[in-house]
Amino acid sequence: MNSMKVAQVLYQELDIGAVAITDREKLLAFTGIGDDHHLPGKPISSGYTLKAIETGEVVYADGNEVPYRCSLHPQCKLGSTLVIPLRGENQRVMGTIKLYEAKNRLFSSINRTLGEGIAQLLSAQILAGQYERQKALLTQSEIKLLHAQVNPHFLLMRSIPLKR
Repeated sequence: MNSMKVAQVLYQELDIGAVAITDREKLLAFTGIGDDHHLPGKPISSGYTLKAIETGEVVYADGNEVPYRCSLHPQCKLGSTLVIPLRGENQRVMGTIKLYEAKNRLFSSINRTLGEGIAQLLSAQILAGQYERQKALLTQSEIKLLHAQVNPHFLLMRSIPLKR
């Protein structure tokens, strides 16, 4: 499943303002309020996202105690964000899932807990995908090694005339 489909499913199921998914450098997917200026493919501009990537910790800006301001558009209707790191091999942060609520709506503790749980599940999927890719590469390497061992033997046997 690609990142845009994941963002759309989360947006529909969690009933929140918006969902974004990033890698370490750019926005991969965005759906919900603000999709006119939160455009996939653009570099990460949010300090909250960069902090989550750097520290590996969940960053929460509730819009009250910790103010949230959209770095892209001064009239953005998003009022709070929860930025959850996605981890890959060796617990390295590979990107983030960002959940947003509108300015007039507070984050529910259920959505916050669900968001963190979903990030753990997606991190496990990332690890599984990396494992499968490594396994496929190892299999390809073994096949190439086998070819390298068989080919010289085959050539040698073909070059020696058979006596009857």
